[in-house]
Amino acid sequence: MKVKLSKGAIIGICAGAAAIVIGLILFFVIRANSNLTATTIRFLRMQGTVSLFDAKDKNVSITENMRLKNGNKVKTDLKSFASLGLDDYKIISLDQESKTDIKQKGKKLELYLESGALYFNVTKPLEDDETFDISTSTMIVGIRGTCGYVNADELYLIEGHTVVSDKAGNTVDVYA
Repeated sequence: MKVKLSKGAIIGICAGAAAIVIGLILFFVIRANSNLTATTIRFLRMQGTVSLFDAKDKNVSITENMRLKNGNKVKTDLKSFASLGLDDYKIISLDQESKTDIKQKGKKLELYLESGALYFNVTKPLEDDETFDISTSTMIVGIRGTCGYVNADELYLIEGHTVVSDKAGNTVDVYA
């Protein structure tokens, strides 16, 4: 038995199939572009006066969801803050009157906190080939998967554990 489809039915089937294919393509393109990678740092949110400087200390205009680079410096003024997304699992929030210098090489990231304080939240432990350190004038905090608060000479852990080194290389395990 042969079934003969009308011209309208054939057009409807083709349109439906095309819609499914386009939907799948859009899903995968949006999904691929929405996730930040471990090597991408972006502005997530800002309030008040936040300044961005390039590696030569030249002021740079900030745009929404802007990607930051090695050598960038982020500075917050009084009653201001900035949140940076390092990927889907790492967030940094600079407190008011803070300044940090971003040093990045591949999957090795260091934030040098020149002044002020910052909050960090790493919800998924880092991969073996990743490093994330927060440095101040007095210490280096190695972050693997924890959250806490750092200022020039103090570390407060909210959860997890980390290793803190002083500039002489002495290390201490710190637990929440």
